[in-house]
Amino acid sequence: MITYTDKPYKPEQIRHILNPLIDKWFFTRFKEFSLPQLFGVMEIHSRNNILVSAPTGATKTLTAFLSILNELIDSSEKGILENRVYCVYVSPLKALSNDIQVNLAEPLKEMEEIAGKKLNIRAAVRTGDTTASEKAKMLKHPPHILITTPESLAIMLSSIKFRELLKNVEWFIADEIHALAENKRGVHLSLSIERLNRISPAMTRIGLSATIAPLDEIAKFLVGYAKGKLRDCKIVDVQFLKEMDLKVLSPVPNLVDVGHAMIHDSMYTLIDGLIQSHRTTLIFTNTRSATERVVHYLKEKFPKNYTENIGAHHGSLSKTLRHSIENRLRKGELKVIVSSTSLELGIDIGFIDLVICLGSPKSVARFMQRCLPYDTEVLTSNGDYIKIGDIVEKRIKVKLISYNNEHGFMHNEIYDYQKNTPEDLYSIKINSGEVLKCTKNHPILTKRGWIKAKDINNADLVATLCSKVKFSYKEPYLYELLPANQIFIENKNNFYQKTIDSILKKQDLILKQMKV
Repeated sequence: MITYTDKPYKPEQIRHILNPLIDKWFFTRFKEFSLPQLFGVMEIHSRNNILVSAPTGATKTLTAFLSILNELIDSSEKGILENRVYCVYVSPLKALSNDIQVNLAEPLKEMEEIAGKKLNIRAAVRTGDTTASEKAKMLKHPPHILITTPESLAIMLSSIKFRELLKNVEWFIADEIHALAENKRGVHLSLSIERLNRISPAMTRIGLSATIAPLDEIAKFLVGYAKGKLRDCKIVDVQFLKEMDLKVLSPVPNLVDVGHAMIHDSMYTLIDGLIQSHRTTLIFTNTRSATERVVHYLKEKFPKNYTENIGAHHGSLSKTLRHSIENRLRKGELKVIVSSTSLELGIDIGFIDLVICLGSPKSVARFMQRCLPYDTEVLTSNGDYIKIGDIVEKRIKVKLISYNNEHGFMHNEIYDYQKNTPEDLYSIKINSGEVLKCTKNHPILTKRGWIKAKDINNADLVATLCSKVKFSYKEPYLYELLPANQIFIENKNNFYQKTIDSILKKQDLILKQMKV
């Protein structure tokens, strides 16, 4: 039976079932559980089939993996973690599969650091890009979390050796299920899921999608039928109102009476202007050949603007080239990337502030997937960090502290922001073990006074700040008044310096000195 879940669980209920290691890791990274997590984590923990529908960037993937990682870590600590596949994660795109592996590797590494020991939980990707040697290694040491595509899953189920490793799979995750349910790939996948279910009869099915309707039909597609009876499935429908900046642009005033040459020239002039006025731009085309043409014409028409800072991404490129482009996008090394459909499913592999669709994407859902959301954090007047996406989607009313020469300190709404790549940040480690990441001109309070980060040297003594009155934590550092590792609001009129000076004067604070 298909049922809707309309009441979220309480945070304390979720924390009660979490392993202490998972709980500690989660709350060092996040302030609270997201809505999808409040609805979905307990259901997955209870081994219920579930379909989670929520906007891109709403932490659906973490919702799915939180319960799974919780049980894997629990088994690892008890010494009962077996050498087999526990979870199969299927995504429509190779790029999304690689992105998930990267986003799983980092949390697992951080949890091992917290635990002070190896957890030996393995996650690996098996797609058409996987080499023969990597496949051989998987047979000897199978991943506990297997990340793959529908086609590769079908091949593995037909492989005598690997099929044995897929017996008794406990969780199956279908990500971006809307991209599969409507076509032949979805029919093929539904057959593979039933084949997997035959050798793993206790398998829990989890469906994730950002843009999907009708939910009942998609839930039926996810869980299927057993002996003519529809399997049970719970639906979590978490939708937010999203504010979008959307424009339809024409390169010329009249597309009918203007020649092709002029339209072509005007279009690339318009595209170049848009790219140069933004930090990173993602351009979508509808074909792989069009992707290559756009890159070629931009380089040819504007040779000074595009050299090593532009890249193409589509399925016909080699694994090495595609991974190189994805990594460079993650690091902020690309000014513009041109893609067909291989980067359209909300992949979290870089900061992008402009998306251009050349021609019609043929589908509203597809267009929504191409407009990637912001996942940056800002510091509010009450000292909390909050994502810009949450502010917009949940319509949260927050105020930021700002400084004005005429009015002094005041509360303001967000109107603009700047996100820095790792290359733009200085990393300063003090002998307490803390690491400060900030822009080169960020002022830091030292024994010599306020000094820019770029001018700090090993002999400097950096002040750290603690208060028993206003701060909920014991010893906050000065840079904890900034959004950590995410975003630095422009330091107009030495705002942060004046903020700290004001706090020092008005509150009972203890200053400590730490050597850089």
